[in-house]
Amino acid sequence: EELRNYFKSVARDMQQNIEIRKRKLEISFAIDVFEASKIYSRYIEVRQSFERITSFYCDIARVFVENNKQKKAMKILSNLAEIDMDNPQNLRLLGFTLQELFPYKSFFISEIFRKLLLLRPEEPNSHLYLAISLTECANTIISNITHLSYSTEDEEIPKEILNKIQGAIPSVLLLGGERGGERKNVVNYERLKKVAQNFYLEAIGLFQKILLGDWDTRLWQIEVPTLMELNRTCNYATYYGFPTLLNEVERVFLSAATVVDLRVCIVWDTDMTDVELKIREPSGEICHTFNNKTHTLGMMSKNFSRGYGPQEYLIRRAHIGLYTISVKLFSAVRKCTKQSPTNVLVGIWTYFGDPVKERHTYVTARFTEEKEEHVVAECRTQK
Repeated sequence: EELRNYFKSVARDMQQNIEIRKRKLEISFAIDVFEASKIYSRYIEVRQSFERITSFYCDIARVFVENNKQKKAMKILSNLAEIDMDNPQNLRLLGFTLQELFPYKSFFISEIFRKLLLLRPEEPNSHLYLAISLTECANTIISNITHLSYSTEDEEIPKEILNKIQGAIPSVLLLGGERGGERKNVVNYERLKKVAQNFYLEAIGLFQKILLGDWDTRLWQIEVPTLMELNRTCNYATYYGFPTLLNEVERVFLSAATVVDLRVCIVWDTDMTDVELKIREPSGEICHTFNNKTHTLGMMSKNFSRGYGPQEYLIRRAHIGLYTISVKLFSAVRKCTKQSPTNVLVGIWTYFGDPVKERHTYVTARFTEEKEEHVVAECRTQK
């Protein structure tokens, strides 16, 4: 209760408003049709020409999302898994694309990353992706049911709550039942609460496995963004009524100092690739790998020149003005092309780690050649 009141008081004290504007990804594969009703039939016509090109499905899915055809977009994205379900790069790309276009499908995203972990258990990134998606599952469930008064019996779940949480839970938790002659979705709220707790617990275990593990030297310092994510998970778990979960965390890993005004984090889908994050602060100073601490106390974590990231930028107290976020493909062992690009997922959080105030979004950057650089988003901080 003390922590809950603390976050509420902090939210009241924050006078700054941070607005995020994302730059639209320039897609490589467009469908030359202008009537929304004909998009899918046109997609079927051209699909055979690009059936082994993963970015084609991502681009066309974006077109369908923009035309408010989410179900068709999900169907199209499923082709990524069908191309080669045992290809880690395809799974990363599918997970990243879902995080951007369908963030509310957190349970499906977690299953994608669980498959990736089975294929690449020796890489800490696989543990990290799964842990983050499990935290989102738990947050979605508990934030939407915690205010309800409910019994321990099976009850019909309100439609507005169902719409919010069904992407975060296994469908088996919804029990088909007959109520008043109609088939209803029935749920046991106590069971849902337990599921959320277990998601938090598994995420905490995965984060700590990264922090305590012995990994390849090229992936050292992944612990820094992992600590941020672990403490965010602990903040949410405690806020939503699971303070005893902190007993599962090594005390040395816990810190109250992980709530920051602005956090930007990048990950990418191709191994042995050097991608660099750059942030131009309101003062004009650029925070990057070779200037990783700025005069306004912005900080950039280590650049992974032979891996998948993550690299993150943090500033505890954002200054008034414009923060410009750009990403550059510095080098890659594997040649990047239009048919085989490097895809970078950029996560942007305001008031990261604060269960009351936090907001986040994702944007994708795509690279088809070395030294290419894109401005992906802008964050404006104002009173």
